[in-house]
Amino acid sequence: MPETKAFKNIDFYFDFLSPYAYLANHRLPHIIDKSLVPTKLRFISVDLGALKSAIGNTGPGNRDLPVKLNYIKEDLNRWATEYGVDINFPPNFNSGRLNRGLYFPACRGREREYLDLAYQAVWGQGQAPDGLSTTRLVADGMGWEYEDFLQFIDGQESADIYARETSSAIAKQIFGVPTFVIDGQRWWGNDRLHFLENYLMGDAK
Repeated sequence: MPETKAFKNIDFYFDFLSPYAYLANHRLPHIIDKSLVPTKLRFISVDLGALKSAIGNTGPGNRDLPVKLNYIKEDLNRWATEYGVDINFPPNFNSGRLNRGLYFPACRGREREYLDLAYQAVWGQGQAPDGLSTTRLVADGMGWEYEDFLQFIDGQESADIYARETSSAIAKQIFGVPTFVIDGQRWWGNDRLHFLENYLMGDAK
């Protein structure tokens, strides 16, 4: 009988404010489809600002550095062309409400759909992540009662879960997004996905 490959989880840490996590979210399913071992994504939304503060990364953000930001926009456009997706900057980066929405009870088991809808709205179409039209679009797309979803993402329960997952990520030395963890090994950034792919294909050194 052929040897049964061990099942692997990929923990995918993200924040909807990150365009590179948007790109990674598009690419990951293709990598998993080619994997030589059974693989499943586990989605974990975290507060990127808190991760950075935890390691003392408190300097100016990329949005406050025009020269770097101009380059990042060029880089993002290259990646978007490579992946065949649209990319448009949203008017703000207030991602907390959508991040907390991942933990809405009705989202359990449908996280993949949720990320696709939310990321398409924010980075595909350039909508504000905290806008009522964005949260309604996502809730409607998932087939949820909007008022129930809104109450959850603005409530204490989701805030507590979100804070707990962020604290857990910090304890695991997750300092940025997107970060991918398999077998205790970490890869940070959309541009590290080929290393993750090699690992799943059995080519890791």
